[in-house]
Amino acid sequence: MDPPGIIGTTSTPDAMTGFIPGGASVTQAVRLQMILMFLIFSIVVLSSIVVAGFALMTLTDEDH
Repeated sequence: MDPPGIIGTTSTPDAMTGFIPGGASVTQAVRLQMILMFLIFSIVVLSSIVVAGFALMTLTDEDH
């Protein structure tokens, strides 16, 4: 059995481990895993941008 995928310090369940024995094709399982990785990466990038924006609004004033 495959170990869970590791992204930084976050462990994600490996989609291929459940999908392939469940009867899905290998291509579908790999596509799902790639989509999950993309979604996690997108959430990290979006939250970093939002936090940076809030930090700039909090730490600066009109005179900068």
